[in-house]
Amino acid sequence: MTQFSRNRWAVWVSWLSAGSRLVRSKGRLDLSVMTLVVASILGCAARQEVSIAVPAAELREKMIEASSPLKGYVGEARLTYFGKEGRVKGTATLAVQRPRSMRYEVQGPHGGVLEAFATDGVELQLLDFKTNRYIYGPTRPDTIDQLLPFAPLGMDAAAWVALLCGEIVPPAEARVERRGDRFIARWEFRGLSRLVEIDAESFRARRAVAYRDDTRVSEIRVESRSDSGIPDRLELEVPEADVDMEIQLRDITIDPKLDDATFRIPPPASAERIYVSERPPGTPSGLGLDR
Repeated sequence: MTQFSRNRWAVWVSWLSAGSRLVRSKGRLDLSVMTLVVASILGCAARQEVSIAVPAAELREKMIEASSPLKGYVGEARLTYFGKEGRVKGTATLAVQRPRSMRYEVQGPHGGVLEAFATDGVELQLLDFKTNRYIYGPTRPDTIDQLLPFAPLGMDAAAWVALLCGEIVPPAEARVERRGDRFIARWEFRGLSRLVEIDAESFRARRAVAYRDDTRVSEIRVESRSDSGIPDRLELEVPEADVDMEIQLRDITIDPKLDDATFRIPPPASAERIYVSERPPGTPSGLGLDR
């Protein structure tokens, strides 16, 4: 019996004992009274969800044990973007390699590449083939958000790679509680309150939310996973930017041979070069979905 079950059982036994004493004090077995007591017990149990504090270190250990051993993957991403311009669909190829390297290439309707983004965790590059602009700079949460405004999640490259591998592990300082079939972890980071829901059976993240004060800034939902644990359907929502995006992965190849050059885009000789901190209005907004 789990701790959660034992706590519920203790509550039920306490109520039943009280009901039994009440019945005996009247010198007879009053089924109507006992029925009322049992109904009250069940009603309270249905309404009340017991919360149990859990050490963050124990949860982290279980989540790391449950994480996929894959080093990286490549796959096709079907993108559905709901924003101010309405719904836009696109297709991209995606390459991910632990601990902090990723690349995507957005394909046009005739198969050509419209836009490419890459980072090795140190430097990032974005090449817009339509405008012939090459944007580059250091890899930081703010620069990633500048080039990927379709999902401004305030995460560094390592956190992005972990997310694309299906992992959102709370830090050691997180406050963790068990509620029914899930764990809930909370902590503060970069001026935001973070919350992650973790399935209590698989020890894998279901949902992650960031708040500023009481306002929801972003939400990530893992809707489904492949057999390898990769989230093959992700939903990203950023209410402040009026963004809602769905990513569906398919044709996934696990642990392909990827060299360092995969995660660097060299500048074409004819391209206009723009340092990321100097990004002027009208430069690409990421994923080619604004065109």
